[in-house]
Amino acid sequence: MNDALRLRHRLIPYIYSMNAVSAREGEPLIQPLYWKYPQNGNSMAHKNTYFFGSQLFVVPMTKPRDKVTGRSGVEAWMPPGRHVDIFSGRVYDGDRKLKIFRQLDEYAVFAPEGAMIPFDPSESPDAGTASPKELEVKVIVGADGEFTLYEDNGKGADVDNVEWATTPMKYEQKTGVVIIGPASGDLDSIPKERDWTVTFISIAEDATLEASLDGKSASSATTKKTKTGISITIPSVSATGKLTVTITSPSSKSGPTLRVRNALDDVFTILNDAQMSFDAKPGVWSTLNEREKPLVVRLASLRGMDLDANLEAALGECLSGDSRWSG
Repeated sequence: MNDALRLRHRLIPYIYSMNAVSAREGEPLIQPLYWKYPQNGNSMAHKNTYFFGSQLFVVPMTKPRDKVTGRSGVEAWMPPGRHVDIFSGRVYDGDRKLKIFRQLDEYAVFAPEGAMIPFDPSESPDAGTASPKELEVKVIVGADGEFTLYEDNGKGADVDNVEWATTPMKYEQKTGVVIIGPASGDLDSIPKERDWTVTFISIAEDATLEASLDGKSASSATTKKTKTGISITIPSVSATGKLTVTITSPSSKSGPTLRVRNALDDVFTILNDAQMSFDAKPGVWSTLNEREKPLVVRLASLRGMDLDANLEAALGECLSGDSRWSG
């Protein structure tokens, strides 16, 4: 429960901005899939899944934990376009049905290519409603994206009386450039300076980052590898300044690309946790690890092994989530 509440608090910059859009433009924070894809029967069939603001798609884990996999498994339809699990970094093809498995302390939250999600970077954010002096933007490469951060001074009885401060964010896929700011509006309601962190989730492993402020190199910027990607932190950025972060990936000539994860790493975790005959595990692992065979052949062999249905589906999620991986 504590982790869930901290996550919600970290998401306040995103949630508040989306609620500001809701109040000004009548766009609900939570929307069912069939609002965006009314002609697709799959969007109607999976009624629990929903869009959470403009940048996130959620699959609630509403089924009991399966005794064999130790995970909750929920049938879902992934909207068109490639999506990334913002917590694990796993990549999924879109416009397809599949069963999503997560442990009880995990969430199935996805962001499409081009998504930009503002977070409070602290794992234990301060209580209160003051605008944070540090902000993190999580970016999913693969398509152009943009987002507007809304903040205010806490005054005003209704949306028409609020004096907003807005900070534009933009990502251009072709050049790999993220631009944040300058802020406009009621600048007295936000910190004059704040530290910004830009994090690229599930980015290609050879990616490098550079930052500049108002056209000058940000020599104080620091870069670090994260569990699912890479980030850069730039301290003391003026609210009226223009922050530019450029990501380059030598392995790609068409702009930054999402990392192709080794699906067998996730397969090993599923098998290791599975409550099944220990003697049967090496046979399953050996079959799925026959890299000289096409993936479709290995998946066919998996279906012929008379495994528990949920275990087979969980392994299938790992192996076929991202079609770019062939083993």
